[in-house]
Amino acid sequence: MTKAKNVILVGSTSVLAEYFYASCIHQYNFVNICRFNRSKNPIANCIDFDFSAEFNRDLFDDLLSSIRSSLVDSLETVLCLFAWAGTPRSSSDPASRLSIEHNNNIIISNFTFLAKSICPSQIFFLSSAGGLYDGSLNTIHTESSAPLPASPYGIQKLTAESLFASLAHDLSVPICIYRISCAYGLNTRFPDQGVLNKWLFDGLVNGEINIYNDLSSELNFISYDQISVAIEMGIDQDLNGIFNLGSCQSTSLSDIYRSVMELVPSIRSHHIDNSVRFLNIDCTKFEQATGCIFEPLICHDAIKIFTKIRESLMFK
Repeated sequence: MTKAKNVILVGSTSVLAEYFYASCIHQYNFVNICRFNRSKNPIANCIDFDFSAEFNRDLFDDLLSSIRSSLVDSLETVLCLFAWAGTPRSSSDPASRLSIEHNNNIIISNFTFLAKSICPSQIFFLSSAGGLYDGSLNTIHTESSAPLPASPYGIQKLTAESLFASLAHDLSVPICIYRISCAYGLNTRFPDQGVLNKWLFDGLVNGEINIYNDLSSELNFISYDQISVAIEMGIDQDLNGIFNLGSCQSTSLSDIYRSVMELVPSIRSHHIDNSVRFLNIDCTKFEQATGCIFEPLICHDAIKIFTKIRESLMFK
């Protein structure tokens, strides 16, 4: 099958990169870059390089040589950054936080150097809607809404957006930045990641769950599979700009809770915090650019994720 483009995945063992790679493995000529000693499920033909390590010219020259030998000269090359340290709710420990911030600064610097070295036809960066928008107000956020990051994670994502936009401008190439809502799906390395997975996993293992926000909270969710489709569209259509990426409407935690209780009816619930959280985003810009609307499927997907988690526990 003729490949459409070269696609370089920096951080190819992140769960979003793995889903995207698996869904489009026959469509693109992938060049995967990851740090092998941090992966429990290495991707085939992956170049071993740690983007969070301090710049070393000799090692980077070796990386560039490996990348260039893997590219198809006749194809355009898209450069995608999936590597990132920390999560929206990373540790509050100062030393850990400083280490995460330091690692991300190095990732940004190394990725910038790589982009300048290979001159891609498009740059892709996955940002975070939850990290950038105010979650205390029941407001619908558009791409033009003033970001109000409440954590160092969000601040660094916003900084990276600006730096990479300037980089793309200097290179005269389009950049597609997705501000992704709450992503969900089965991550085999971390099966209890995300509110749905956490409740299902804890319900099966412990017979009880902790609830950290009021059930009236409304959040926008999008599945790993839907994100893969969106990345494919962004690459194929050479999207340029910042796009909110999520489902067409938010889902309340009470709806997710009901789905969990139907699957694990005997679990006990402990309300740890009654604060209300919101993440309502307007994805009209993405929908108009691609013609694609993502329906909210998290409750529908609960049984599929429940089955996979239960199967994984049976084979431990």
